[in-house]
Amino acid sequence: EGSTEKNIAVELVRQGLARVVSHPEDELRATDYQDLVVSEKNAESAHKGIHSAVYRQQNVINLTPLPRGADASSGGGETKSSNLIAKCKQFFTFFQNKPRIDAIVDYVFAASRFKLSIPSQGCVIMFTLQGCIVDKPIKATEDIAAKPDISPFDKQFPPTSHGNKALHFTRDHVYQRKVQISVASLDNFGNFLGHMYINNKEFALTLIEQGHAKLHYKIAKKFQNFEIYKTAEEKARKQLKGLWETFDFEAEKQAMLAPVERQVVSEASASKGKSKDPFPIIVTDIRSGNTFSYQIQNEETSALNELSISLQNENFARHPHHAPKKGEIIAAQYTMDDLWYRAEVLSLVSQGKDLAFDYEVKYIDYGNREVLPHSRIRQLDQEFVDLMKPQAYDGKLVGVKTPEEDDAKDAIEGFKELVSGRTLYALEISTDNTAPKGTKGIQLTHNVILTDKDKDLGLELIANGYTRVDKRLKREDPLYALYHEAEEYARRERFGIWQYGYNPDSDEERELERQLLR
Repeated sequence: EGSTEKNIAVELVRQGLARVVSHPEDELRATDYQDLVVSEKNAESAHKGIHSAVYRQQNVINLTPLPRGADASSGGGETKSSNLIAKCKQFFTFFQNKPRIDAIVDYVFAASRFKLSIPSQGCVIMFTLQGCIVDKPIKATEDIAAKPDISPFDKQFPPTSHGNKALHFTRDHVYQRKVQISVASLDNFGNFLGHMYINNKEFALTLIEQGHAKLHYKIAKKFQNFEIYKTAEEKARKQLKGLWETFDFEAEKQAMLAPVERQVVSEASASKGKSKDPFPIIVTDIRSGNTFSYQIQNEETSALNELSISLQNENFARHPHHAPKKGEIIAAQYTMDDLWYRAEVLSLVSQGKDLAFDYEVKYIDYGNREVLPHSRIRQLDQEFVDLMKPQAYDGKLVGVKTPEEDDAKDAIEGFKELVSGRTLYALEISTDNTAPKGTKGIQLTHNVILTDKDKDLGLELIANGYTRVDKRLKREDPLYALYHEAEEYARRERFGIWQYGYNPDSDEERELERQLLR
């Protein structure tokens, strides 16, 4: 009695100078939370401070993704979701041009996923960290309600799994605190992605340093400070921090599903009625994530070096220029090394009226194509044409579909990493005539399964998110289950083409957010 001590938070709310942050029942609250709620109601009734008619409350724009089932039509044929995405794109253009944006963390869904308030723009967004992969938090299944010393949040997400430990670490450092963000991209659902800064340090880097996250190499390698991220992960791995304490490093060295790949390849061969064994090849040209050219390793390819030497000794530079016809085998000077090779003229490329033609050619012993000017074309004696058959074969990976646009370049690079400098084995499943319609010629494409030391390279491309499963692959095909399992793995880990367009936690998180916004 007679004490003059007052709770400053309660007084601020009572005077109408602050608002109370609402929490669900299972969320950790302040010890005087009920006093705060009562004080806010009294201030509202008395129209004090920010509750007065003079004060104009800013209308907060909610840019967070809609929960499932809420995508009803808003009139004019447009859906709420499409309207939301349009608004997000408008804000994204503004955010992208700002190096840093002040924000407040309203809620932490996972160690890398947040609901943020942007006071300067009067909006609320969903934000995901780039450059790191964290485990999903796991809700408790056992009844621990009888333990009074555990907070409601600890009861729901006990710090036992790596995902939960990372969630606790993140909450302790950013929940209800001011942060800075930089926005790099926007996914198909309206989630903003980028960097979050705490005391001018990237929080994703902090998570990796503490072993609470893995490095997302596909994304992080584009960062200017990628080496810092890489070094941080290597250090955490060596020190067995966080998730690395129980990580199975030996299993990491094994290719995913490698023990069954040889059996699947064998079954695929048998199901197609092929009796041929896999044969050794070297990939000589890659045109997409599933199409390429290759040489079969045999006596003829060994003699190819002698043919190359003979062609260079012909001194074609002194031969007269030649105007070839479509389909003719000629000597072509490759632009990368200025050496001469056998090539077939695929088409004539017009340079305009009264100008010489350029020629699209295919190097028949290597499979690569390019357009050459008239000056790099020479007539080739028939003896060089008859000396050996073309050594390059066009190939296509069975059951693999290559992505389009920007992801297509990544697929090619990923394919190159898998095959560069290696002798592989190809199992031919079928052949297709891919000659253009209306032409009489035959242009075979060999549909094959490529393996490297029992690794199915088509499977590796899918599992790493470079490519996806071809929808034409039939369910009864032995490759079907294995390839789809690899694709689901890439989706779950958000590798490659799945990094923005799929999030297995999104429905649960959006439903939770819908409850919070009630």
